[in-house]
Amino acid sequence: MKRFLFSCLLIFFLLPGCTSLQVKREVVDNTLYSSANPKLQIKVSSEFEYLGEIKDVGDRKSVGGTRMLTNWSKWYIFVDPEGSRAARVVSIKLERTETRYTSDLFGWAKIFYGKGTCQLGGKSFQFFSRRIYPSMSVASFKYITEKGYVLPRCAINKRFARAYGAKNNILVDITCLEDLSELPYSCSDWSPDSVLQQDQIEYIEQFNSNCDNSFAVLKYEAGKEIYTTADNYKSETKKFKTSDKSEQKAEKYIIIQSRQPIFKAGKVIFYALEGDTLDIILEKTCLSGTGICWKVKCRRTGGTGYVVETMIRKNHQVIEREEKYKKTKKTEKSTLIVENKAETISFFDEKTSKEWLILTDSRQVDYNTASNLCKSKVSDTGYIYRLPSPDEFKDLFKRNKGTDSLSIFEGKTYMTDSLGKVYPVVFSFTSGSSDKGFSLTARVACISTD
Repeated sequence: MKRFLFSCLLIFFLLPGCTSLQVKREVVDNTLYSSANPKLQIKVSSEFEYLGEIKDVGDRKSVGGTRMLTNWSKWYIFVDPEGSRAARVVSIKLERTETRYTSDLFGWAKIFYGKGTCQLGGKSFQFFSRRIYPSMSVASFKYITEKGYVLPRCAINKRFARAYGAKNNILVDITCLEDLSELPYSCSDWSPDSVLQQDQIEYIEQFNSNCDNSFAVLKYEAGKEIYTTADNYKSETKKFKTSDKSEQKAEKYIIIQSRQPIFKAGKVIFYALEGDTLDIILEKTCLSGTGICWKVKCRRTGGTGYVVETMIRKNHQVIEREEKYKKTKKTEKSTLIVENKAETISFFDEKTSKEWLILTDSRQVDYNTASNLCKSKVSDTGYIYRLPSPDEFKDLFKRNKGTDSLSIFEGKTYMTDSLGKVYPVVFSFTSGSSDKGFSLTARVACISTD
């Protein structure tokens, strides 16, 4: 009898249901659809690549430690790769236990950066964040390494969990992970119970923002497309022939903001203004010294705007792409005209041996946006960038006051956002006619990392 019950429970989870063999859990276009209990959708940002799913059966002690309980788990793994390195990870675990989960899902966590509750998809989830050392004893980490990716030695980890089911015996556990090696600190320096430096605190705040933007929990609606505000498109795949006779795919995204082209993590991302359409032409053009090749042609057609993300492989002309598109809804005329300015000023500061960039963007740039703008830049010589601290920028400005590169910052060198964060950005407004409102230009200062 006990063996029969065990078999039924196992089949119930893995199908996943004894009562309905047609219930499915699957990932389509980076969205996990679960029509079983719990019925929900979890959409992961298109910055991540879906690796696959794994199943695991394991035992753990009950809360009182008096018995061993069997858990049936299924993981869905997504990574944001930088070469062979898994720089960021999002994993979704659905788990069923023999009994029930306790009300405090993370009651065992005594040392952490943050802990509490939040709303995801209209439901209350518990969360906590901490430093971890990724271990091969964890099924998801082992799977990632088996796929050829290298995990960081130590990482910051944030988990969101909620118990579902009439008996609270089904757990949804969403995890974000990010490498901690970007700052010059040892793993022990990141202990939550140690005194953290200001740049460490800012790094954790940025991680929390990155994590919050990396996925969305949505209500499951059978047969309907569910859109998020940041990734609003309908999916359709088209194949076409190229000059080398291989089949290719093209990928188009709905426009959210306009920026100049950037190169990041093996991808070249091109942004167009609303009203532009980007046509991709597969002709070999290379980024100097990298072996990374592409060519893009833009033509104005009116109507829908797109962002085009092109997957690039080093030293290969063949590019794999997928086309996704959706017409934008009509909106009332804005009082702010967005002008795409691709101007970038760079210079080297000999005193600090740092390279600086002055970037131009045509929108209201807050602290997080400015930080992400800097991080998205990679120079031909391999420099990567970050926001400078107030002291770094004030020192540069003091020593170079009056130069053309910094003249735009005269009079006001720093902005403060609604959260009290200061950052090196200056806004300028240009008047237009009464029906066109005003145009906005933001200039952001970035400094190279060590």
